[in-house]
Amino acid sequence: MTTFKGQLVLALVLNVGLKVVTFSLSTLLTRKLLPYQNGVYFTYNVYNDAVLFVAREATRNVASRLSILEESDEVAESRRAAAEPSTSDAEKKSSSSQIKKPSTEVDVANVRRMISMALCSVALAVVAALVLEVIGVCFGRFSMFPSMMRHARVSQQQQQQQQDLYTLPHGSESGGLKGTVERLPLLLFPYLPELTVMGCTVLMAFVEPCVVVVQSLNLFRVVVLAECATLTARMLTVLTIIYTTQRRGADALQVDGEPLNGNGLRTLWEARMTFAFGQLAYAVTHVLYYTVVVSGLPVARWLGASAELQQVRAACLEGCASPKKSSQKSEADAQNPSVPASPSFPFAASRLYGIFAFPWCFYSVSDSIDVCRQEAALFFTFLRESLLRLVLSEGESFALTSLGSESARGYYHLIYSLGSLVARLLFRVWENACFVKWSREASLGHQQAAVQLLKLMVRVSFYVGFSFALLGPPLTRTFLLTMYTSRWATPQVTVALQRCFYGMPIMAWNGLLEAFLRAVASPAVLQRLQRWMVGETVVYIAVCYATLMSFGKNDEQGDSVRVLVLLNVLNMLWRCGASIYLLVISPAASHVPTSSGAEATSAHPLVHLHEFAHVFSARILVSFLSLFILSRVVTASVASIACIGVAYGVVIFACDAEVRRLLILPVWSRVVLLRPRRSGDGGGVGTPREAVSAAEKKRK
Repeated sequence: MTTFKGQLVLALVLNVGLKVVTFSLSTLLTRKLLPYQNGVYFTYNVYNDAVLFVAREATRNVASRLSILEESDEVAESRRAAAEPSTSDAEKKSSSSQIKKPSTEVDVANVRRMISMALCSVALAVVAALVLEVIGVCFGRFSMFPSMMRHARVSQQQQQQQQDLYTLPHGSESGGLKGTVERLPLLLFPYLPELTVMGCTVLMAFVEPCVVVVQSLNLFRVVVLAECATLTARMLTVLTIIYTTQRRGADALQVDGEPLNGNGLRTLWEARMTFAFGQLAYAVTHVLYYTVVVSGLPVARWLGASAELQQVRAACLEGCASPKKSSQKSEADAQNPSVPASPSFPFAASRLYGIFAFPWCFYSVSDSIDVCRQEAALFFTFLRESLLRLVLSEGESFALTSLGSESARGYYHLIYSLGSLVARLLFRVWENACFVKWSREASLGHQQAAVQLLKLMVRVSFYVGFSFALLGPPLTRTFLLTMYTSRWATPQVTVALQRCFYGMPIMAWNGLLEAFLRAVASPAVLQRLQRWMVGETVVYIAVCYATLMSFGKNDEQGDSVRVLVLLNVLNMLWRCGASIYLLVISPAASHVPTSSGAEATSAHPLVHLHEFAHVFSARILVSFLSLFILSRVVTASVASIACIGVAYGVVIFACDAEVRRLLILPVWSRVVLLRPRRSGDGGGVGTPREAVSAAEKKRK
């Protein structure tokens, strides 16, 4: 568990730090793109994420239930011996030396099953891609799912209708594009970018066994580093193509100094092909990164590999080399603490094969079919759940890719990227941590402790979310002008981003309330919530489709984006209300097991409604309302809004004693632990326990 926590904390720190790099590149890329070009980028990302989500989630959930590292019998005995009180120093040294032995053994059979299960992602990716294309052909523009072939046909029609807009500055047609059309086959040319995107999506599924093995060993930093590397490769590829093509038309400048077409991408086909190359770089980097991580190369350590991963790799290569002697080899490895990183085998004459053999040596279609048959019930359960989650989370994006214009997609992509950045960095981690804590409290019967933690988390999350609603809207246009140029600081985008800021408190509450409900509610209540969410999603998507159809394909200014963001905020508000209603009407006895029979038959609600009403004190509410009015009255400058932000923080610390204790006490406790170490040179306190006792003596 300590290793898990350490890996998770390191991954969170890396995630925040590396997001600065990717956000900077994303901002630079958005500054160079026109809205309709960013819409193509958005369409490709939605398609790639949708297909991979369907292909990955079910297989990962099933494979994660297999344990590939188990504690050896010798180490278990040494731990029990070390736990017994020792009377001599020799016994202590011997017990400590025993604990330093390798504590795990590799279950090669489970590794094979895990890889065989993960290999099903390739088939799922192919099936998902084909199903999306069939739905797109059958339903056309009324299909609610993204389709690459439909996008290619629509893009070609738009390019033919607006051919006059894609000319060179001197009025002559782009000769490069015309020559390309003549050289390429007639049927291949219109679909080449989209076919590239589809192929890249399937290619990424081939290394899913590597990803599953890495995640099973809690190597979260590898996942974070790989995501940063792939995103960086995609954006650098697109930026390189844009800067290269921009030199051809550098003499065509507007009055404000920007290129005539925003960049060197003169036609819609060039934009599609550029982003297709970006997806190709994204997929190739993903494949190469995970291939090197699971290899025996020394550079794998720098990419996040661990000793446990090398141990798994060595054991699996031994299993592939001599299946009949795998049991004898595993016993020898358990007695020998040193495990070679890349053993040599008689059949592996090439050193290259010895480096990159794992996990490809376990690839077997027949094994994958057998594992799928054995785990069919669990697999299809997770598959249905993943499909439902996909529709619930990406409904408006699907509607926009089907009915919205390219420019509207580009504007929405900007708003979606900024809004999801806060959710990924802060709220999602918050919800997952609280969900684990609430689940444990519910299993122990600590209902009041779970409710008290809910009240605290709801209050603190509102502080964080309301800070965006307080400080964000006055500076929205300034932020867009500074970060993304005047091209993106339109009135429609400004209003849409302001509404996104206003929805931040609701976003924070929605995630926490649903996490609490999933942690403590009974299966009947969860099924009721799921039915409500499915019904609400159908209504929500229908309203989104009606909105986009009313604006039509000619929405070049992004007027529909304002309505979509508002609908998204209302959707989260409804979900918050539904969660609160279910918490209030749900009896606590059906969710939280108790030790006494009298408590088990009680029917008082899990959370009372007045507990939500008394989350904030009247003084805090009045102070927040005053600051909100002041922020809308004063001049919207960076200095004035910064002063209001400082006053907002002072109000929280002055009026909320629980938040003060939450933030100050952990820091002070660590200072107390460090003070005796600094003052005692030679004969000072040497352990944290002694440091605490010394600090207590000083206070006495």
